[in-house]
Formats: sequence, C-alpha cells, structure tokens
Amino acid sequence: MSVADNKELLRKAAQAFNNLGDRSGWYDFHAESVTAHGLGPAALDKTGMTNFYTALWAGFPDLTINIDELVGEGDDGVWRVTASGTHHGPFQGVPATGKSVTFGAHYTFRFQNGKIVERWSTIDRLSLLVQ
Repeated sequence: MSVADNKELLRKAAQAFNNLGDRSGWYDFHAESVTAHGLGPAALDKTGMTNFYTALWAGFPDLTINIDELVGEGDDGVWRVTASGTHHGPFQGVPATGKSVTFGAHYTFRFQNGKIVERWSTIDRLSLLVQ
C-alpha cells in the first residue's frame, strides 16, 4: 500500500475509535499478529491490546481522539493526537473522578497488507494523572 493509503487507513481508524456506539471497528485496522508497544510494561498482543482499550473505554466512555498531525513514510505512519473525555469509571486502579481530561499522545504504526502489524505509543500519562 502507498503512504497515502496508510494515512487514509489511520483516518478511518480514528473514526472507528471515536464511534461511541460501537468501537469494535478500531480493532479491525490491526492485524491478528499485531504487537503493541507502550500500552503497558511489556508489549501486548492483540488480546492484550483489546483488553487495554476495553478498560480505557470503560473508564472514559466518551473518550475521543483528534488527529493533530499525520505523517507517513514507506510502511510507517505517525500521528500526534489529542484525546479528551470524562473519567466516569475506574481505570488502572484509579476510581472514577467525574473530571474531564485532555492529553496528548504520539503513535508510530508499521503497516503490512493494509493492517497495522506493529505500533508504538507514547502517551502523556503525567498530564492525564495530574488532571
């Protein structure tokens, strides 16, 4: 696939992430063999990644992302996003606060055959915790 195709795939993935009624489409953009770095202390497989997002969306059911920047080269794509939502449920041991949060994140994706096969996440966790 071309760089333009990969960037369009990420735009559609963001739409799926933001579909509050049914976020399951987010997973369809990831290969079954995906390796997700940066969501926990060790790399996660697709099941681990799914568990992470299930917990994230339970804690922040209205969480959405906005793509602030999107670049690509070869089989790689990078986005810088701003996430915002409300902490309505427990997440990673922190009980619900009812507070609105906004935080940034950078993701690097590697594509193969129209799917994300490897990804690296850098989330501004300090900003999230402070809020």
